[in-house]
Amino acid sequence: MRILFHSTDKINYQNIIKKAEEDLFAKVDFFTDYEEAEYCIDIRYYDFIFIQYNEKNKKKYLNLFKSSLEYNKNSKIFLFGSNLKKELYQRYDYVNFIERDLEEKDILYIIKNYSSNIIEKDILKVNVKEKKVWITNEKKEKIEVSFKKKIDFYVFLYFMRHYKETINIQNILNATCEEPELTKDSIIESSISSIRKTFKEIVGINPIKAFKKVGYRFSF
Repeated sequence: MRILFHSTDKINYQNIIKKAEEDLFAKVDFFTDYEEAEYCIDIRYYDFIFIQYNEKNKKKYLNLFKSSLEYNKNSKIFLFGSNLKKELYQRYDYVNFIERDLEEKDILYIIKNYSSNIIEKDILKVNVKEKKVWITNEKKEKIEVSFKKKIDFYVFLYFMRHYKETINIQNILNATCEEPELTKDSIIESSISSIRKTFKEIVGINPIKAFKKVGYRFSF
């Protein structure tokens, strides 16, 4: 999961950034500069986009929303701020508008409402906060799964959050790497191989299928 947050006051949101990174295993890009946020929306995929309204940028929001949807078609977009006016955004039905400044509890509620700490799919169960994974084998035994590399858990978690969906390697890069535009595809390919090997050793199954020129699908 990757989250973009733009606000002119980083101090008020430092704790939420830490909680999102530690509790939800999310990547958070925080920008006080509007142009930096705009640039990253053009090149990275985000699950959540939070933009604090600023009067001087009000003419730019239309282009920002359009560009975000071109690359982030499934993003949850939130524009918030105490100076936000209804007449500004009546046409943008794909954006969530909040006419006040958000507090930590508001943001955590929004994110957790879309992404639970406990994920269960078929024979798999994940506790995101504790970074623990279990698989139930044919004998109904619960086995804990350990990954060799930190990035393997990030990639596995992204697959679990998009279970049975076909996802391309660029989206996986964006969700799991600090600077995805500077990271080679081979990093993700290596991680996928490692995850396959881990499950092959435990239950004798390869849960990740490759679809040429399309992406990967994770399922049991």
